[in-house]
Amino acid sequence: MTNDTQKVILLSDLSNAQPAEALANRPCENTWYQMDYELEDGTKGIMLTADPHYRAPEIRIPLGAEGSYRIYIGVNYLFQCWKTSSYGSIWLKLPEDPGFSRIGMERYDLHAEGKYRPKIKPEKATKESYNTIYEVYWRTADLTGKDLTVCMPQPPYDNEFMRELANISFIRLEPATEEDIALETDLKPRDETKNMAVIWCAGALTGHTAGHYMHHPTESRWFDDDF
Repeated sequence: MTNDTQKVILLSDLSNAQPAEALANRPCENTWYQMDYELEDGTKGIMLTADPHYRAPEIRIPLGAEGSYRIYIGVNYLFQCWKTSSYGSIWLKLPEDPGFSRIGMERYDLHAEGKYRPKIKPEKATKESYNTIYEVYWRTADLTGKDLTVCMPQPPYDNEFMRELANISFIRLEPATEEDIALETDLKPRDETKNMAVIWCAGALTGHTAGHYMHHPTESRWFDDDF
């Protein structure tokens, strides 16, 4: 639902994430690292970053919203050299979601033929790309009384060959229009939309020719997140 009192909500300071003991002012075990930042427009905030070595736990970020909103996520893709290059990503979930959605670096070489955009590929760009916070649209949802659950990439995406840093810099909530809500409703499963085709790479389970090791899921949650 929408109402005339809704306004854009910008959550740039994420230091109110819960549990509080999962946040720290320096990189350390079992915590997310709080980092101050400032955007070119003067907006200041505190982003949350986690290195896979430190096994940061799931956290919840209160949204403080009533009604339906378009959800935009600010992500700093970061960059570090480990055994392979690692980029920033983030896994997100609302209470009603069966599994996590992933937001990661967009690779422009994966666009359809003839649809390449005139941008520099992040992996070949200068250091400036990793000093940039990119805003991405995630989804439209009724956020009344809801928190956002955030987590690190889960196995096998946390292995030594991938080692993705996790980052969430800000959350921007824009009041949804009736058209936004209608589209989101149309995307939900219905009896007439039960048929589905899936193309899925099993490399995460069987290993890759690049040398990634095999993964054997031990919890049903893995299937919820991957499918």
